[in-house]
Amino acid sequence: YLAAQIHFERKNLNVAEQLLTGIQPGTPVYLYAQYTLSIVNLELGKTEAAVENLNTVVSDTTMDVGERLLQDAANVKLGHIYFEAGDKFRQAVEAYSRVEVGSPYGDEALLATAWAWGRVNKPEICREVVDRLIVSYPESPYQPEAHLLKGYALMLLKRYREAITALEKCLQLT
Repeated sequence: YLAAQIHFERKNLNVAEQLLTGIQPGTPVYLYAQYTLSIVNLELGKTEAAVENLNTVVSDTTMDVGERLLQDAANVKLGHIYFEAGDKFRQAVEAYSRVEVGSPYGDEALLATAWAWGRVNKPEICREVVDRLIVSYPESPYQPEAHLLKGYALMLLKRYREAITALEKCLQLT
């Protein structure tokens, strides 16, 4: 696994892929290898393989805290892949929603969920999700973008005074 990580960092993606593929289920680093392999596959343009790798991580029934965090990271990455596909917003929201509030990845998952709802023209749901992010993660680096998205959603809802307040808050935070 360590050798694969070194090759991955050096952008020797084919060698990293070969080494990571050789790591067998049941080994202590298997889920980590699958996560790294998903990134390698994305870099190599193998989106379906990356989704498979991430689903392997997500579907594990671990109770280990470190592996739970890895699953949160995998759910966010999986959500991003679905979001970027342009027509899989439901799957994106499902992946993001598997990340618990309180997780270090929770703020990113909430922000991405809000963007997905905005993308399918559901500004009220978008605003509600952004409000959860703002309240649940007051120190998040995503706060400025959250206020920007909230302002956008409020504009779509024709609540212009509230939109101005949200956008001013965005400017204040940047």
